[in-house]
Amino acid sequence: MSDRLGQGARTALGEALEPAGGAAIAPFAAAVVWQAAHPLGATGAWADDADDDPDAAARRELDAARHLGALLGVAAGRDARRSEAFDRAASELARDVALLSACYQNLDLLPASAAGDAVAMLVARALEGLDAHHPP
Repeated sequence: MSDRLGQGARTALGEALEPAGGAAIAPFAAAVVWQAAHPLGATGAWADDADDDPDAAARRELDAARHLGALLGVAAGRDARRSEAFDRAASELARDVALLSACYQNLDLLPASAAGDAVAMLVARALEGLDAHHPP
């Protein structure tokens, strides 16, 4: 798990990822959370939020980690009604354009595994449904 993330976000992701593919998808999840919580992925003095309250940044990371963790849990099939839950998760991801963008931009970090494939399918399904939530 990325050392860049705050402890709260790392803990939330760790708890969510254990049943959803564990360490194999952790680099992907950490990169997505970081990018979603820190616009443009900038760090240091060049960051958009460099003067921001550190607690606010930690809250954004924790919120993104919890949201992503829930979606990844569905993608990995934790829910008994996997296809219905999967469709709902994809629709929810399509509504969160910033998180979907971060997921898409970090697909290359997913492993060649069942968990990686499930997450990639979730992102693909969300992209397919993008127009339904954000008409041109």
